[in-house]
Amino acid sequence: MFLMYAFSGIALAVGLAIGFWLNSHIGRPIVVMTDFLSRTAIGDTSRNEKYASVIASMYARNDEVGVMTKAAGGVREYFDVKKAEAQAIAQGDLTKDITVVSDKDEMGHAFKAMSDKLGNIISNVGQAVGQVAGGAQQIAAASQSLSQGATESAASLEEISASVTEIGSQTKTNAENATQANQLAGQARG
Repeated sequence: MFLMYAFSGIALAVGLAIGFWLNSHIGRPIVVMTDFLSRTAIGDTSRNEKYASVIASMYARNDEVGVMTKAAGGVREYFDVKKAEAQAIAQGDLTKDITVVSDKDEMGHAFKAMSDKLGNIISNVGQAVGQVAGGAQQIAAASQSLSQGATESAASLEEISASVTEIGSQTKTNAENATQANQLAGQARG
């Protein structure tokens, strides 16, 4: 009976040791990865300091858990780079080189295409602004020319008006002289 209790105690101790080992080597990494993936799925790429020591030990491992941890770290780094690129674009910096890590990097290609397209749009807007400015200068020059022409026309009209007034005055004098001449001719005849 004692032997049975002894084996039961040893089996319980071995079972608990295996349970603790499984929890720390398999269960805990699964919890950490689940937390990382859940937060990444909603766009949160910040580091969870609660698991910092566990992650450090996971990185050091050379088994599947270590490989998985290093891959997750690569995902985090990738998203950090993309976040920095997106922030640069949002602030209007289209000179930042967009990183495309492979031919299969759909997000990298999309960011690059977006940055290139925005650069083209801004270039086209700049050209259009230049054309509008040139057109405005031409309109200003034409307006100046029209203004000068209107001033000259007004001066010419003033001269014509003075000439017409002078002609009218001379016509009146001529008419008076003709009337006098007619009267004198009538007196001389009769």
